[in-house]
Amino acid sequence: MCADGRIFSTSVYCYWMDHARCFQRVVINKFKMGCRSQSSAQFLSGDQEPWAFRGGLAGEFQRLLPIEGANDLFFQPPPLTPTSKIYTIRPYFPKDEASVYKICREMYDDETDQPFHSQPDLIGDKLVGGLLSLSPDYCFVLEDEDGICGYALGTVDVTPFIKKCKIAWIPFMQEKYSKPSGDKELSEAEKIMLSFHEEQEVLPETFLANFPSLIKMEIHKKVTDPSVAKSMMACLLSSLKANGSRGAFCEVRPDDKRILEFYSKLGCFEIAKMEGFPKDVVILGRSL
Repeated sequence: MCADGRIFSTSVYCYWMDHARCFQRVVINKFKMGCRSQSSAQFLSGDQEPWAFRGGLAGEFQRLLPIEGANDLFFQPPPLTPTSKIYTIRPYFPKDEASVYKICREMYDDETDQPFHSQPDLIGDKLVGGLLSLSPDYCFVLEDEDGICGYALGTVDVTPFIKKCKIAWIPFMQEKYSKPSGDKELSEAEKIMLSFHEEQEVLPETFLANFPSLIKMEIHKKVTDPSVAKSMMACLLSSLKANGSRGAFCEVRPDDKRILEFYSKLGCFEIAKMEGFPKDVVILGRSL
């Protein structure tokens, strides 16, 4: 893991940009420079070098990222237990789908009494499948020497994303998972299957105007370095902000204390309930 989160996050962001994943126009401030005979002496003095300014070279790297106010994500104290483990964050590629599904399934199985052994892809199809299939350009994965051990997924604007899901994802899921009968008490797996056959609730426009981007993150329990999650969030939010997003949100079950704490440590805050919010989830948001 890189010693400074600003440099690490910037390197991943530049890698993402290099792979042509920034499609909308990014406005760049242009500075008008005058020509003066004394300018050469000024710049040769060394006073204009990055280390002469507050933050030094690492601060210069941080200023390359579009998330100006995310200083909390760059404050990364060393892990409590010294480690030589190296982590890599990179853009998601289609070949990673099975590994991301595996992380999603393992983390869910650890927190439930009813693991879906007969439907191993069910929780992945519910939580991450749509984003991986329809919004891969805003997806990142975390790797160690053993393979993928985390993911950070998002979509810039959830409204057109939901429309795409209704056309290109939900019909496939309805064909894959038949609608359970409502004559009996449903298991957790059957409730998820049923959700593919029900109309998805749309969040209020007043909320989406400030938080248009949907995000989902998960890191395997074997990863003990807390700075990894901050770096992943910085990469994800940078990719969304670079394409015009004003804020991001995530949906969490109210009884999932672990994931609520996880997002809270990454600067997400609970959004006050408003008309049109789903009743069975807590919505956390973060302004960009």
